[in-house]
Order: sequence, then C-alpha cells, then structure tokens
Amino acid sequence: MSSETHRYTPIELDLLWRSLGVVDAWGQTVGLTIIPPEDRPDQSLDAPLVARSSATDVELIKPIAKGGMAEVFLARQRGMQREVAAKRLKASVDSPSSRARLLREARLTGQLEHPNVIPVHALGVADDGGPMLVMKLIDGITWREFIDAPDARAGALAGDTPFAKHLDVLMQVAKAVHYAHRRGVVHRDIKPENVMIGRFGDVYLLDWGIAVRMNAGADLRSENIAGTPGYMAPEMVGTADMRISPLTDVFLMGAVLHELITGDPPNTGASVHQALHKAYRAEPARYGPEVSTDLASICWRAMARQPSERFEDAEAFRQALLAHLSNRESAAIAEEAERRLARLRRAVQADQPQPAEVYRAYGAARFGFEQALRRWPDNQDASRGLQQTLECMIDFALAQGQPDTAEALATELDLLNPHLAERIAAGHRHLAARLHELATLRALEHESDPEVGARTRSGVALALGAVLGALAMGTGAIVRRFLPDGVGPVHYLPHGALLFLITAGFLFAKRRALLQTRHNQRISQMTLLMMGGGVVFRAMVVFAGLPVMQMLPVEFVLYGLAIAMMGFATHRRLALAALPTLLGAVAMVLSPK
Repeated sequence: MSSETHRYTPIELDLLWRSLGVVDAWGQTVGLTIIPPEDRPDQSLDAPLVARSSATDVELIKPIAKGGMAEVFLARQRGMQREVAAKRLKASVDSPSSRARLLREARLTGQLEHPNVIPVHALGVADDGGPMLVMKLIDGITWREFIDAPDARAGALAGDTPFAKHLDVLMQVAKAVHYAHRRGVVHRDIKPENVMIGRFGDVYLLDWGIAVRMNAGADLRSENIAGTPGYMAPEMVGTADMRISPLTDVFLMGAVLHELITGDPPNTGASVHQALHKAYRAEPARYGPEVSTDLASICWRAMARQPSERFEDAEAFRQALLAHLSNRESAAIAEEAERRLARLRRAVQADQPQPAEVYRAYGAARFGFEQALRRWPDNQDASRGLQQTLECMIDFALAQGQPDTAEALATELDLLNPHLAERIAAGHRHLAARLHELATLRALEHESDPEVGARTRSGVALALGAVLGALAMGTGAIVRRFLPDGVGPVHYLPHGALLFLITAGFLFAKRRALLQTRHNQRISQMTLLMMGGGVVFRAMVVFAGLPVMQMLPVEFVLYGLAIAMMGFATHRRLALAALPTLLGAVAMVLSPK
C-alpha cells in the first residue's frame, strides 16, 4: 500500500472537494453517506438481464425505511408465502448509473453468504422498470436505535453491561467485514445506521451500496469521496494519494468504537468540510481517565492515520475487543486499586502521617494491582498503578529517613525515575551523616559517663586510700621495728618514689577499665599527679632540712585532701577514699610515739 507523498493544506482540500461536487453543507449532514458518481457503469447488468428476473411474485405493502439513494418496503413474496424486504431506487435519483449501482449491490450482497450479512432472496424489476432487491425481512431495529434506547434489545445480546452488549454487536460486525474482505470486498460505510439487530440478537451489516471489490483497480484509489464524513478514514476524502483497502474498514470500525466510548463519531463538525478536514488529519483522540488504557489503545491503533499502523485485519480487531472483554475483571480490580492508591496518597500527604495507616493503605493498593496483573499481565493501568504505589511509598520512606527501605522498594520498579534515584542517594548520604553524628555524640557521652569503670575506679581509690591510711597509722611501728635509728632522708625520699611506682603499676594493671574514657583518664592522671606531688613534697622536705617525722602527718593530710578534692570534682564516691588517709594522719598527730 502506498503512503501519501503530499500533505494538502486546508485551502487545497476545500478546492478539491468543491471540484468533486461536495457542497460544504451545514447541519447534521456529516452523518449521511456521500454517494460517489459512477465512474464505470457495469455493462453486464443491462435491462434485458433485469427484465428476466420476475417481480410479479412480490407485493409491496408499505415503506419501512429510506436512505439517500433507495427506499425499503415491507413486501410479501407470494410463492413462498412470507414477508420480505424489498429495496428499490427513489424516484428522485433514478438513473442508469444508480440502477447499475443497486444491481451491483444486489449481486455483491448475494455473493456474501454469511450469518452477519443479510440474505438476498431475489433480484427483480419494480413497477417503474427499475431494479428491486428482495431480501430477508429483519424483525429488529438499527444499531443507532439500540444506542439511543439500550433496553430495546438488551436481553438478546451477550454482555453484562450496555457497553459490553455494544461490543458484542461490533464484534459480530467485524466477523461480517472479515468475511467480506476474504471475498475481496471493502464495505466503506460502516456505521450504526447500517447495522440491524434482530429480535433474537442476530446482527446484520447492511447497505453495501458503495462497497468496492479489491480487484477493481480504479475503485481502490480514492479519486472520489464516498462514505460518511463523521467516520471516514483519511484515504477516503478524495486526495487520491492513499488507497482504499480492507484496512479502511478497520478504521471505520475503530471510529464506531470511538463513538461508543465518547458518544460522538471522531470526525465531528458543523459542516461536511469541517468533518472531512478532521478525517484527513486523523489526529489521535484524547480519552479521559474513565477510559481504560487497553480500550483507548484499540481505538488509537484501529484509527491510525497510516494504514500500515492499524490492525492487520478485521479479525485482529475483533480479537482485541474479545481480549478487552475477557480482561474486564482485571480492569475492575485495577480500578478498585486506584481508589486505594488515592487513600494511600492522602495518608502520606497528611500533616502528621500515621505509619500504621500508611502501611495498611499501601498493602491494600499493592495487593489490588498485583492481583489485576496476575489475571492480565498486560494490564497497563495496573502496571502504572503499581509503579505509582511503589513511588508513593518510596517518598514516604525517604520522608521518614529510611533510604534503605526506599532503595529496596526501588528495586521492584520497572523503571526508576532518575530524580527519585538521586533522592534515594541523597537520603543515604544524609543517613550516613546522621549516623556519624550520632556515633560521635555517643562516644562523647561514653567518654563523659562517670559510671563507666566506676566500680574498678572506686576499688582502686579505696585501695589506695587504705594503703596510705595503713602506712600513716603503722609508720611508728614500722620505724621501731625496722629503723631503730629513726627515719632519715635516705629512707624518706625513696619511700615516696616507691609509692609513686606502686600506684603507677596498679593503674597500668587496670588500664582497660581505667583508661577507656576521658573521665577515667583524668582521674588516673590526677592520681599519678597526686603521688608525683608527694615525691616532690618529700624532696623539698629533705632539701630544706625539715624534720621528716613531723612532716609525715602533713604529707598524709595533703594526700587525703587531694583525694577528697579529686572525688568531689569527678565522682563523689571517690571522696570516701580520703577517709583512711586523713584518719591515719590524725592518728599520727595524736600518737606521736
């Protein structure tokens, strides 16, 4: 199939249509069929041939329908004793070309023996000498009447909703169209007015008057305008750069589906030319959120401007409608999940989101979309809804400072938004900074906590106080037992250094407990400083030539006061360690001997 090589401007189109005799009429004419002029009268359908078909067996009773070119009568076929429908030309359009067209319609329809194509019983001659087509009488209504009055045939058609019943009609039309295409015939005028619905739900595609055969080369190029402007495909508007083909009928069925969805045919307009302009452009329709994605996709594909982008045939179009009907349960579940997603968004966007409420709404929405996809994996609405549900929870997790949760949810997305990925990365950086800050604060708290190592520290302090107290109280006995000549500088100063070394060694032995925090480190340093100060004090006593025994109580008082001050400055329990030392100093004063 050739594609168009030139896009016409609106002015060029208007001039073209006027040259083809299409008047820019205003009003409700966009729904009427435009009958093309007869390019090649069918010479095989001459008057003698028609005359040989008897019409004396048919009695016309009353008119029951009228069209632009013909009228249909309720008639009685005497020989078969049955009521039939008789179609003949209107007197106002009776001409050799019109007769040829009606004869061609009669023969073409008679050759299409299909349950959804009205049967032709005979071809005869009317009283005025024109051809008369005798067909099965359908006890029914047009599809247009059913659209306007949905209860008229509701019980006879399949489907649990009015829309599903209309899709049932359209699928039966598609069967007739597919059969006609296989016989080489393109209808060109598919619309609700040309479809009849019988009392028992039987569907018939009527009015094959402008149908063309695909083996008739001149008819396949749209050099004339033929069809109903409100439904026309772009190749039908007379530009002669695109060919009529079976895909033209696919477009027309898509146009009818569009009308079922929106209530109007796709090429609406106040005049014929306005409708033809829309048909030529064939811009994709915009549907509201109430139209499911798969149904909109069927319309978009069927009504694609380029025939090569449409469904490959009428049967593929019908199968798409059948799939839509079978997937309605999935669509209904997805629709309910959409409402749950709306509740999730409200819960997340609250001034103070409640995590329990958010997670309940998230679980309900996600479960719904997953169930819809389990029933129909290609449900685009459910896929999109699941994506939005996960993105909503990622936003919530990031707002709660949980980038790990957000990242875990992001791995389930079919496509991660780059902006969302950057937010997750930023969340990780922020969390790492917070954790580092928290670790620093905890370390500072640990360093400053007086309870860390308090037991060991208290034990060391009490032991040191006890040792000093014992030395103070037992100095006299020690001197009398081991130093009968008295304590001199040679004993006094080394003894102080020995106390310093013993204290340092004890602190070193308990270093794991005493040096693990700054608090304990300061106490240990102060203890060493105190004992070092004692060594310095003794050195000053020796070098000053002061009496050693008289200075010992002073030294131990200084030890006690230092321990008490250290305790009050760091941990009050340490002050208790000063008592043994002070008591020893008092004992030395009270018992000088």
